[in-house]
Amino acid sequence: MSLKQGKIIDLLYRSFDGILSPKEQSELDNALERQATLQEEKQRIEAQRKAVSQSAEGYSFNPFFAHQVMNRINALTGSQSYAEIFVDYLEMLFKRMALVTITLCFIMISYNILSEEILKIIDIFSPSPVTYEAMLRLPLF
Repeated sequence: MSLKQGKIIDLLYRSFDGILSPKEQSELDNALERQATLQEEKQRIEAQRKAVSQSAEGYSFNPFFAHQVMNRINALTGSQSYAEIFVDYLEMLFKRMALVTITLCFIMISYNILSEEILKIIDIFSPSPVTYEAMLRLPLF
């Protein structure tokens, strides 16, 4: 493929998006009139664009689009192994519980900091010995 032919092909592809100058458009039109292979290429591209646009009707990029695509790919490639299913469930569980856990930790740390006692960092993250000893003395039954 010559440099001139490469430029014409580039013009052809850009013409579908409508970003050609008048000079470029006339150059492409002249090449289309002279070359049958270029006309066939244009018809092939038009057919592909039409097929893609028709197949994409009714689909939108909603917030869970990537998840839907992955589900379809998994359905086409066969069932997942038990390990993959287990990891997927763990991931789903982690996502649901992460925010709750972080919120509870923040509340506990804030309560310890805002209480009227003077606390050290070690007291914030661990129970005090008094509390631990009191827990040991609790009756089990």
